[in-house]
Parts: sequence; structure tokens; C-alpha cells
Amino acid sequence: MMKRICVLMVCMTVCGMALYAQAPATDFTTEAEGNGVVITGYQGKGGDVVIPAAIGGKAVVEIGNKAFNSKGSLTSVTIPAGVTTIDEMAFISCESLTAVTIPKGMISIGGSAFSFCTSLTSVTIPTSVTSVGEYGFAFCKSLTAVTIPAGVTTIGGRAFGGCSSLKAISVAAANRQYKDIEGVLFTKDGKTLVAYPAGGKTGYTVPAGVTTIGEEAFSLCTSLTAVTIPAGVTSISSDAFSACWSLKVISVAAANRQYKDIDGVVFSKDGKTLLLYPKGGKTDYTVPAGVTDIGRAFALSRLTSVTIPKGVTSIDGGAFANCESLTSVTIPEGVTSIGEYAFLACGSLDLTIPASVASIGDYAFGGCSSLKPEVAADIEKRFGEGPLMGPW
Repeated sequence: MMKRICVLMVCMTVCGMALYAQAPATDFTTEAEGNGVVITGYQGKGGDVVIPAAIGGKAVVEIGNKAFNSKGSLTSVTIPAGVTTIDEMAFISCESLTAVTIPKGMISIGGSAFSFCTSLTSVTIPTSVTSVGEYGFAFCKSLTAVTIPAGVTTIGGRAFGGCSSLKAISVAAANRQYKDIEGVLFTKDGKTLVAYPAGGKTGYTVPAGVTTIGEEAFSLCTSLTAVTIPAGVTSISSDAFSACWSLKVISVAAANRQYKDIDGVVFSKDGKTLLLYPKGGKTDYTVPAGVTDIGRAFALSRLTSVTIPKGVTSIDGGAFANCESLTSVTIPEGVTSIGEYAFLACGSLDLTIPASVASIGDYAFGGCSSLKPEVAADIEKRFGEGPLMGPW
């Protein structure tokens, strides 16, 4: 019996070595980087890939931009010690990748480095890492947990956006830049809410003591239905709730001196500026009387129609950008300015521009392919080609 067990252990060891054998150098393309090399491409068979520590006698020091881009056959990858940088989009869209071993000594994980790795269930970020780029692990829908180590000082926007199974973002207690409160990422002083996990609770009350809701803090939290803003918040980023398709209500504490809500829509305290419209709100909306300025409130929403009352004088840049379902907007006489990108890519939109409008910013109606020819001609005659052009 003992002999059989020993034979079985040897077999398992040998098989394991074969399974995780170092990939041959010929599987990779490289470029020189100082005394080492950067991996720029991979053309191997995939599976469980162990990247060699050296290629052509030179140490591998970096995983280059798009090096493993869309390698659907890749199931796991082990990055060797000595690599300090994973560049932008290095492993983007490796949809079968379930595990990655990042070595101690790694310093930087670039933007979108692992985004759309939809099978990735967990990742251990070494203590040596100081930065995680924007969209670093975005849309890793199987990722269930992540811990930010003590050395991280920079986390880019939407670094974990769209990770629909991620219920908590944990932070090492020794980290001097960030902390978590019940799985939500904050600055160390607790004053800025940095990121809410996309798989978190569907309703959330921002804790007292917070003063700032940061850029894209709740972005891509597609299951979030309601948020309550406390009295002390003085700044909310205009894109804080972008792509929160189920968000129906943003409530503001009555004691807040900067903001208020009217039926779940956020306004300045005096009610004159409309600031945030929940992306899961009604598809038709009438702006209440008393509003004079429409901020970047409706961008990326699923609105189909909006009625703007008399008294509004300005529509800010990006106010309705990328509202693809928007077919009707009533702009009243009295509006004098429409900002750049205001209605960008509203491909179903038809409207008229009142005579009171004195300025329209560039790209305001770029991509608005449903505008009547006479409306487009009127815009070009009065304001030039800029408002009708796209930034692409």
C-alpha cells in the first residue's frame, strides 16, 4: 500500500510539473529595456502559463502593452520575480483566465491590465504594488474579493468597476492613503468615498463624516437602486453614479447645506441647478419650475423625453451626452447657452433651437443623426460647424 502511495505521489508531482512547466521562450516576443526585456506578445497554446524569468539571457522586467490581449486560451499565468510593471491592457479580455500570480516586487498594475478577464475569481496584490490604474480589473465579473495592500497610494477610476460579484473591497490597516468601511473604499481620513463595490448592497447610506463623493465612485454599480447622501457632503462628482442603470433614487439629508433632492433627483440647495438625475429614473421627465441651470445631470441616462421649463438659461457641457434613447427635448425661449458635448451622440434626438440661444459649444450636437436638415442648417449658419462635429 505504501509503495502505491509513493508511486501515486511521484506521478502527481511529475504531472504537476508538466502542467505548470515554464513556457518556452519562443512563445514570446520581446523588446529590450535597459539590461532586461519587455514581453510584447504571446503566441503560445495557452493553458497554465509560467512566464520565464529570463529570455535570451536577459531578465524579464515588464509585461508590455496588450502583450496577452484577448488570449482566450490562457487559463492561468505566473509572472516571475523581477517583473515590476504590468502595462496597460496587458491581459485585457483574457476571458478564460481564472488565476494570476503576481510576484513580490511588482510596483505598478496599469490601466485596464486585467479588465474583461471575466473568469478571474481572485487576485492577490503584493505589498510592493503602489498603483493600480484606471479600469485595472474592471468588468472581472467573477471576481469576488480584493484586498488593497499597505503600499498602494494610487487607485485609478473604475479600477474595479463592473465587477458584479465583488461585494467588498478590503484595505490593509497599515495603508496610509486608503481604508475601507464595511467593504467600501475611502480615503484614509474617511472624508472621500472612492469606490463602492459593484456587487455590494442594492441600497446604501453614505456614512456621516464624508464630505466628497469622488469621481466614478459608484460607476457601473448596475444593481444599486438607492443612495442616501448625508448632511456633511459638500461635493459630488458629476460622474459619481454613471452607468448605475438600476438607480432610481438619490436622497439627500434635509440638513445638507449644499444639496437637496426633489423626488430623488439632486439639485443645488437653492433649487436653481439640476445636478444629478438617477440613471434608473423615469424615462420621461419634466424639470421643475425655478431651475435656471441644467448641469451634467442626464449624461448616459435612458431618458426618452425631457421638458425644460421657462426660466432655464443654460444647459451645461455634457448635460445630455450619450442619451441614446432621447427623442424629444423641449428647449424654451430664454435659454442663452448650450455647452460643449451637451447632446453628443443623442442619435435619436430631434429638437429646435430657440432664437434666444447665443452660444453653442463644440460637439454639442455631434452624432445627432436624427436632427432635421433644416435644424442642422440653422445651427451651422448661426454657430458654425463646431457644434455639429464629433470629437472622434
